[in-house]
Amino acid sequence: MRKRIVFIGLIVLIVGVILMVSGYEGIERAPTYDNLIQISNNEYTTDSFTYHAGEIVIVSGGNNESGLICNSNLKYVTASNIANYTIRPDKSTTDGLYYCNLTNNGRYIYVEFSSKSPGIIAYTIATPAEINNLNRYADIVTAGIPISVAGFFVLMIGLILKKK
Repeated sequence: MRKRIVFIGLIVLIVGVILMVSGYEGIERAPTYDNLIQISNNEYTTDSFTYHAGEIVIVSGGNNESGLICNSNLKYVTASNIANYTIRPDKSTTDGLYYCNLTNNGRYIYVEFSSKSPGIIAYTIATPAEINNLNRYADIVTAGIPISVAGFFVLMIGLILKKK
């Protein structure tokens, strides 16, 4: 009986770990850009990018004095007026800011004003289908966590049980 419990716990643990690793690998394949350029003492930007119809731009990181702006407005933006040039996101989540309806073939850049070097500001450009795939991968990771934990506990119970 004890060997069976250990075997089941080990199998469940391995299945959970495989789910977590495969989901994580799927998420890691998403193209993410995080190169920051220091423009002046307090001004940092990402590389500019071109938006194409149907794409979704997800930006993570940033502070209260940051935002996505049209590349042509960069020369006018300062820390005191960035709110006038910032494009409002279509959706804001813990994952980041989602921009879905930008001008087709428009050039954009993310700007941040900070007295110290900012942390990571990253953006991903993807189609809705790619975003759905990323959400599926995240679900796979989320499913793998409790399965791994359950497998670990069953394995430990099997190892701790005394022989009859």
